[in-house]
Amino acid sequence: MSAQKNLILDVGHGTFDWFLAKGNSPIPGRSDGYNGGVSKIVTSVADAMGQGKKNNMGVLERIDLALRTGQKVHISGEEIDINGRYGKVAENAIRESLAAMLKSVGNMDDVDNIILTGGGATLFKKETEKAIPNRKIILDDDPIFSNVRGFQMVGEQWAANLAS
Repeated sequence: MSAQKNLILDVGHGTFDWFLAKGNSPIPGRSDGYNGGVSKIVTSVADAMGQGKKNNMGVLERIDLALRTGQKVHISGEEIDINGRYGKVAENAIRESLAAMLKSVGNMDDVDNIILTGGGATLFKKETEKAIPNRKIILDDDPIFSNVRGFQMVGEQWAANLAS
């Protein structure tokens, strides 16, 4: 991977960020972010449900849980299959975020590896595979803690450099 172009897609709660690099050298003109993380998906579903549900943190938490697990949840006294009833709404929000990334990155022909990470990575995987067909999307083994592990590695390297 050190001589290849690697596209890291980081789906956070508030933002969807992407970073393109050749090995360890960033390509800033093709890296950016978008206010389209998990919160955008959850609030899009809450908007579709109506009646100000996007302003209720408890409802938003239940929608998030349902999207991640496929479990039915109780909202306003009703058991709801969020994925079944509002799955298309979630998919549209994800597609909008992916469209922003694809516009920024541009032609993908020179991208060797696509790595999907972050707390919302599993929510984005299916739509990412559709948006970037015929390409393997690598899902990080533990996407929720990827940034923490990366920060730890950089910190350890920095501390080792200071000690020497």
